[in-house]
Amino acid sequence: MKLDLNQVDAIFGALVASGHAPGVAYGVVVDGELVHSGGAGVDRLDSDHTPDQNSVFRIASLTKSFTASVVLRLRDAGALNLDDAVHTYLPEVAGVGLPTVDSPALTIRHLLTMSAGLPTDDAWADRQESMTDDSFAEFLRGGISFISTPGTAFEYSNLGFAMLGRIITRVAGRDYRDEVRSALLGPLGMRRTVYTDEEVDAAQLTCGYRRAGGTWVPLPFDRPGVFSAIGGLYSSVADLATWVGGFTAAFSGNEERDDHPLNRATRRDMQQVQRFIPATPVLSIDGGDAWATSGGYGYGLFVEQHSTGPVISHPGGYPGYGAHMRWS
Repeated sequence: MKLDLNQVDAIFGALVASGHAPGVAYGVVVDGELVHSGGAGVDRLDSDHTPDQNSVFRIASLTKSFTASVVLRLRDAGALNLDDAVHTYLPEVAGVGLPTVDSPALTIRHLLTMSAGLPTDDAWADRQESMTDDSFAEFLRGGISFISTPGTAFEYSNLGFAMLGRIITRVAGRDYRDEVRSALLGPLGMRRTVYTDEEVDAAQLTCGYRRAGGTWVPLPFDRPGVFSAIGGLYSSVADLATWVGGFTAAFSGNEERDDHPLNRATRRDMQQVQRFIPATPVLSIDGGDAWATSGGYGYGLFVEQHSTGPVISHPGGYPGYGAHMRWS
């Protein structure tokens, strides 16, 4: 299939022209290489600079794929088991009441696959990033809500991934963020993928905005904390191309020359449906008839089943920012 890169530019140019965002950066990855990138609009309203492949944005829930990767890397090293009970590592949840008397104990696998029975909590969780370890432990001891029995249904939960971040900290013996840096970001050379705005060259840092009264209002940067595991990373198109390329390379390329910090089998496993998501209608882009798509959640990644094969993705939304990565 021949790529029409002019059409890619037109799509993102129209997005900014329609007022959906002050600025955007994008890229196209083929065989693990960034073959095209571009931007539209501005990175800050007080600047005339157009975002590019090195501009740094908050990537929000794309962070979950990094959290899941570290959990699985610890699994591969024998430091934990996916079917371990969560209270083994987080004793503060040992007394949490489960939804039914015959509910199984919460496991790491439940959290990884969004099947712990915890309710969707996006609007709340997006504003909890800087919560401290002590405050998080106190919160968990106070009890958590369930909408289904663990292990029976998909429900997107940020809280579950915050718990995974805390488990990583306790198993690795160092802060979750340090483990991500050491285990993944450093070896992959992802130097613009960070957890605070202070780590970014000011000339490359974009500003997040919200729409209010017909104008764009800048939003302050939050501080890292326990909820960084759900969406705390900043990154660039160039760095995300490296990240995406690592997943596609797990199905192709030279196995002997693969030096990714996460082994190929595990990267393939992350891209398989681990928890089915019921089919939902999707409207066509031109306003035509809707069609149904089905798939599920892998480990920190969504999996859609299409007639041409699976499409792997994860969206991200955070006050002031939106992000998306997807590949076939």
